[in-house]
Amino acid sequence: MIIMVILATLSLSGFQYLRDRSERANCVSNLQNLYAAGHAYLLDHNNVWPQIPASTISTPAYAQAWIAAFSPYQLGPVNWICPTTQRGLGSPNYQDPKKARVDYIADPFSPKPYQAFHWPTQPWFAENGAGHGQGPLLLLTSGQVLSLQDTTQITSQPTP
Repeated sequence: MIIMVILATLSLSGFQYLRDRSERANCVSNLQNLYAAGHAYLLDHNNVWPQIPASTISTPAYAQAWIAAFSPYQLGPVNWICPTTQRGLGSPNYQDPKKARVDYIADPFSPKPYQAFHWPTQPWFAENGAGHGQGPLLLLTSGQVLSLQDTTQITSQPTP
């Protein structure tokens, strides 16, 4: 009996580890998809970042605006949802427009062309939360996804 309890405990912790790694990989994939869509958006809009007011950040309108801005690039609501956050919230229906949310918050760049490329280490998107440990995940101008802890070792110079 004791052996079975020990085995069950070990397998449960192994399952949690695998689930956490899988969710982090899915979150990184979402951010990489946001990079591809963001880059395509910039090419299509004279290198001007979407001008979605940060004042609406905690509302469904903010989420709906970002989802709509990147939908021409084959991104839907699921691409804006971190699976760890989704699980932590009890898996609410993010498809409902009244409950729309994005788990990746955009940097509110100015409407000047090329502002999204000016600082190479300024993130385009930051994960809203730190469910993967080491701080929230950040999507940098280069397309690289790093945790906040990983970025403390990076120094940057503005791009002319």
